[in-house]
Amino acid sequence: MSKGSEEYRGKQPPAVNVAQIHRDGPLEFHAQLHIEGFADAATAAFCRCGASANKPFCDGSHAKVNFKENGEPKTGDSTPINGAGGPLRITAIPDGPLKVEGPLEVRSATGRTVIRSEQLFFCRCGASANKPFCDGSHKKLGFKSG
Repeated sequence: MSKGSEEYRGKQPPAVNVAQIHRDGPLEFHAQLHIEGFADAATAAFCRCGASANKPFCDGSHAKVNFKENGEPKTGDSTPINGAGGPLRITAIPDGPLKVEGPLEVRSATGRTVIRSEQLFFCRCGASANKPFCDGSHKKLGFKSG
């Protein structure tokens, strides 16, 4: 796991909601997570390569399919959000992206703050040219989430 993961293991949700990008791997959330169709959690790792047999969650398939992505997207708006903690609502859109609603800080694989936002769409198919964010590539690819 990359920098930042261990500080959240087995603990209550942090004061600031975080999505940690893992180089060549999943997107790991640390927050009060309300995941549509699943039990609430404080930590969850979501597939970014499109190959998991346990979608929307990561099952390690990224290693088998040789998913490569450095985890260092360009920096976007990083203006602090008032009330940066609290619940996050996560919806895996059928055959599409992961929709995240609520205050969230996205961190690169090296721990740099990439963006802070209250609504984001994350790529689940592995084909986006704007990883970890969705750019609509799932439509061209014919990505199937089920």
